Amino acid sequence: MMGRFKYGVGYLERVKVELVKSKAFLLMLTCILFTGFFSGNVFETCTAEDEFYKISMDASSEFVKTTEIGGDTWVFFNISITLYNSGNIESDNITVKLQDEDSNYTREGFVMPGETKTFIFVEHPLLGLGEHKLGVSYCPTDLSIPMNDDNSGYTTLAVEYGDGDGDSSTPGFEIISLICIVALIILIRKRQNI
Repeated sequence: MMGRFKYGVGYLERVKVELVKSKAFLLMLTCILFTGFFSGNVFETCTAEDEFYKISMDASSEFVKTTEIGGDTWVFFNISITLYNSGNIESDNITVKLQDEDSNYTREGFVMPGETKTFIFVEHPLLGLGEHKLGVSYCPTDLSIPMNDDNSGYTTLAVEYGDGDGDSSTPGFEIISLICIVALIILIRKRQNI
């Protein structure tokens, strides 16, 4: 009976030690979880309050007029480049760039949160009729700011007026004229044979 009792006491001691270890482990685990939860909420709140801006762009054109200068035809368009800031702070100073066959043209400005801002290149001249491809881009004016998808972008805008060869005749009129001439020749030959 004594042996059994000793065995029971030793067993209880081991259980107590294991229980104390378990309590210490549970306390440590609870502290870790509490700290993680608390810091997670703090960081999540900070992340939610992070300030950022996100710019998107749309480009369009409107034909204005044509002008003859020194035997060349110049076509004028109003080019509109619209930036939208879907972020929650004012953007950095943004440079909007329009690039045609001859040169680069720029405009600068800030875009407020939730604002749509349009930069217009009024009566932008292009040499010649037909299609012209314009490069349209935006990026931070301060080149030390790293460029990313939120603060920079590029697209190509195609503008067109006229057919590009300077011929103002009605398309298809040449074929009708040719058919009429052939019919006239056949009619004249038939009359001469009569």
